[in-house]
Amino acid sequence: MPLRTVQEAHEETIREMYLAAEARFDEGITLFEAQKFDGAIYLMGYTAEILIKLVFCRLAPSTQLSDPVGTGLSRTRILWRSLFSGTPLDYHDLNTLSFFLEYEYQRRFQRPYRRDIETELSRRTLQIYSSWWVASRYRYTRSDRDEAESVRNDVEWLRYVHADLWR
Repeated sequence: MPLRTVQEAHEETIREMYLAAEARFDEGITLFEAQKFDGAIYLMGYTAEILIKLVFCRLAPSTQLSDPVGTGLSRTRILWRSLFSGTPLDYHDLNTLSFFLEYEYQRRFQRPYRRDIETELSRRTLQIYSSWWVASRYRYTRSDRDEAESVRNDVEWLRYVHADLWR
C-alpha cells in the first residue's frame, strides 16, 4: 500500500509529531555533517516549526501523547481568529508562532514565561527565521557552515527546553 494511503488512514498523534521532529532533526544533522548546509538548515528549520506547534498542542489541559495533533492546532487557529480577526495566521512564520506562543502560555497559566526562556525563545526563533523559511524548498541557495551551525544550535536549544515551554 502506498505510504500516503497508509498515513492518511489515521489521524496524526502528538507522539508521531514528536517522532517526526526528531527524525527531521537527525536528517538535518546528517546533511550538516555531509556539508549539505542548505538541506540541513531546511530540515532543522522544520524541526523548530514542529516543536513550536507541539507546544501549542501540549498547552491544552490534560493533553495526552495519543491525542490527535489536529485538535490542538485547531484550538490554536480558533484562538488566533478570535484575537486577530482578519489577519491570517502564517503557520510557518516562526516569529509569529513564537509571539503567539508567549501570549497563549500567559493566557493559559496566568503568568509569562520565565524571563530567560522568553528572551531566548524570541532571540532564537528570530535567528532561525533569518535563515529558514518554508519557501526555501523552491530556491537554490548557498548557505555556509556558520549559518547552518547557528540554526543547529538554536534548534538544539528548542529541543532542550521544549518541555519547559508547555509546563
